[in-house]
Amino acid sequence: MEDGDIVYGPYPYQAITDRRKMKHYCFVLEVNEERMLVAAGTSSHLDSCLLEHEFQIEQKRDIEKLHLARETRFDMKEVAWVDLWDFEPVSNIQECPNLYYKLQRALRSSGHI
Repeated sequence: MEDGDIVYGPYPYQAITDRRKMKHYCFVLEVNEERMLVAAGTSSHLDSCLLEHEFQIEQKRDIEKLHLARETRFDMKEVAWVDLWDFEPVSNIQECPNLYYKLQRALRSSGHI
């Protein structure tokens, strides 16, 4: 896994005792040997106003390129360190360079860059 990956796995990580349940898409912000820092993804409340620290993938072509099941919003302020082996890789943001500006804005607003 690497920075910019979209992964699928158990989240919120600390609240789940059975890691096979409650899976969500997450955005990888940082990776070390055994763990990675991820931002939470959700497909709920997508009609509410997007905050500066949130990054939303909403266009059908982007959803398809990134292999997401539906429109997804990532909250770059809701992050956690998780174990690599609990998540499966889905795609990488490099598949959609048209999203870089929106991603940079969210990362900057949340203090990640």
